[in-house]
Amino acid sequence: MPHPKLAASIPESEEGDNDARLTENWSDAFEPAFCKDSAGADSLAHLLFSLRETVQTGSTGVSQALDVLSVGIRTIYPYTEEYKLSLRLYQLYLTGHLKPENEPRQLLEGAIERGMIEIKRAIALEQKRKKRGTKKRR
Repeated sequence: MPHPKLAASIPESEEGDNDARLTENWSDAFEPAFCKDSAGADSLAHLLFSLRETVQTGSTGVSQALDVLSVGIRTIYPYTEEYKLSLRLYQLYLTGHLKPENEPRQLLEGAIERGMIEIKRAIALEQKRKKRGTKKRR
């Protein structure tokens, strides 16, 4: 299940409320993983601190932080249920008994194509929403 997005930008009048929401989002995301693993929590805290310092150095730092986050996503993937399911599907595929429409490539290509369409639609709607918000402020 996807985790709710952390708020990217909140008007100043909502900053206190935003802080509480952000804290709740982080707690929801990390409590199951780190409630019994203080060393893991400490390692993540060091990584987050390092990322924060890197971002503060400017645009080069932002680019470096994005690279670190991308590698982190790829590195954590084998620990997810999605990875385990995709491996299981691949193993079933190797038996040669799946129907073509249930083979990994068919399923994944279709899902990726539909997902890209959904993302483009969501981005377009967000851009329209932002434009309307800009016009109202004038």
